[in-house]
Amino acid sequence: GVSFMVIDKGYSSLLSGTSASCPTFSGIMALLDAARKAKGEPPLGFLNPWLYNSTAAFTDITTGYGGGC
Repeated sequence: GVSFMVIDKGYSSLLSGTSASCPTFSGIMALLDAARKAKGEPPLGFLNPWLYNSTAAFTDITTGYGGGC
């Protein structure tokens, strides 16, 4: 995938794959929960049922080489 720039303790580095997407997604979810709390709404909670409700949003990669691990 495309490299994703992050800044950690003042140093920049490039990440890709789950090393970038997992913490980014978690941060976005934390911001959404904070916004909901500020409006007096409950947190989003356990997201798996919502995430996997529409399998059309996912592409199963079964062949090829991604150059990672």
